[in-house]
Amino acid sequence: MLRTHNLGEVDEKLIGKKVTLGGWVDTIREHGKLIFVDLRDRYGKVQSVIHFKNKKFNDFKEIFSKGLRIILIIFVPVTLGFVLLGVPVIRLFFERGAFSADATSATNQALLYYSPRLIALAWCNLFFYCFYSLKDTKTPVKAGIMTMVINIILCSVLVKVMDYKGLALANSLSEITQGILLSYYLKKKFGLIINGINIKFIGKIVCASGIMALAVLAAKKSLIVFFDLSLLPGQFFFVSLCVITGIATYTLSVFLLKLTEAKAIYDTLSEKLKELVNKG
Repeated sequence: MLRTHNLGEVDEKLIGKKVTLGGWVDTIREHGKLIFVDLRDRYGKVQSVIHFKNKKFNDFKEIFSKGLRIILIIFVPVTLGFVLLGVPVIRLFFERGAFSADATSATNQALLYYSPRLIALAWCNLFFYCFYSLKDTKTPVKAGIMTMVINIILCSVLVKVMDYKGLALANSLSEITQGILLSYYLKKKFGLIINGINIKFIGKIVCASGIMALAVLAAKKSLIVFFDLSLLPGQFFFVSLCVITGIATYTLSVFLLKLTEAKAIYDTLSEKLKELVNKG
């Protein structure tokens, strides 16, 4: 199909006439049921408007948004758990031989600054899959290169101020930046807006995580008198009971707060468990 005009020739004189244009899609923006597509060639740019009724893309957008919400539900408490139980977990797995108590303390400090990266890393991985499913491999690479440059700059600056902790913080900040970049490009190029992540949703996660934190702190305070933390068995049971307390409290909280994604997680885990039982 040959074009009748280049994009630089499109003006008021062509109103009411049928034209065939060619070029590449520069940006796509969604506004409700309307899609604005910017078509570009070497001569100029033309914006076209499409009445959007693609149910599959709407379903894709909802699944993607649901995935991001599930990531927050899982990784916010996990990150908080590392903050609350960093020292006993590191001591349990690593503190022996040349790995002293001072090494445990130093590792925990780095972990505190590195923990926020977990949420951003999970978000970015889902963004990557989203771009690939939309047949766009260039944007993740571009965002990755920009993130690498930002990471190098942050590492160079923060390591002078915070020593090794600066490296951990630089990694977290650069990963968060990459998540912001990918979100921006996803909205700019495909008009894909994240649904359902609002103040109410964030408030429920913060509330459930806060309840979990209080329960874990109470468990740490009460259990420490029952176990000898200088011995490996004592460390194991102490950490295990604290983790179980946190998981149970958080799970109960999210169900009481009626986070619908929690049921989706529960159903998925139940299906996986049934598959394992059937295979066994």
